[in-house]
Amino acid sequence: MLAGKASGKLQTGRYLKYEGDPHNKLLCTFMNLFGVPSTGFGEAMFPGTLSGLV
Repeated sequence: MLAGKASGKLQTGRYLKYEGDPHNKLLCTFMNLFGVPSTGFGEAMFPGTLSGLV
């Protein structure tokens, strides 16, 4: 569960379901939202961000 709009960067009032995606992608997406450019977080075998979140 996420709360807040990240200074208007996230749309609220949605239900998104990501089956099979590792949490590393969610954390990488947050890093990019907060201005820390990144292509992955943690294990190198799980690169990328979550599509549709931003």
